[in-house]
Amino acid sequence: MDGDFASLQKHRSIHDRVLGAIDQIPFRDESFDLVTANMVVEHLDAPTIQFCEICRVLKPGGLFIFHTPNKNGYSTLLARAIPERAKKGLVNLLEKERAAGDVFQTFYKVNTEQAVRQFAEFAGFEVQELRMVATGANLIIFPPLVICELALIRLLMAKPFKTLRTNMIVVLRKRNKLFIERTRRRSTEACQQVSQWEKKNLSVPVR
Repeated sequence: MDGDFASLQKHRSIHDRVLGAIDQIPFRDESFDLVTANMVVEHLDAPTIQFCEICRVLKPGGLFIFHTPNKNGYSTLLARAIPERAKKGLVNLLEKERAAGDVFQTFYKVNTEQAVRQFAEFAGFEVQELRMVATGANLIIFPPLVICELALIRLLMAKPFKTLRTNMIVVLRKRNKLFIERTRRRSTEACQQVSQWEKKNLSVPVR
């Protein structure tokens, strides 16, 4: 499934292709045993809704497996510091085989371990595995800089620095319906209580 029709047309090696949005997945409840997403989660702008949609189309016990950048990884920190307008030019330089039209806005709302666990619990998932991994060097076309990057990657392989590794591989398992309903009810009630407290204690009278 892809939300971009032009991208769907390019993937001719995939027989079954569907045009759709992740916040309104065009499939019935409990249609799948497995949903995967490779370098997609960082682009989610409303992960509460979108994780719930993924959970909806999974059967109980089904898995959601995704690979995404770590928000605290060095490459993501650098990418976030670059203005959106300049990113396409940089991608052309570092990844010449990647088209400029294949660069999309990123939000990184679910790209820390804490955020994954929070969104997963609300949607009705349990975290089966969350692994921080280091990727290859991005600065391979700049020999002097790539030596420093390789040294940094080697350092990140040490356990104390694993939270700074570049990417995350996450496996989420859908819980049973009763657990999901109870969790969402508690989360909704907590949000309502916080909202009421804010209105009562943080509101400023208009004069």
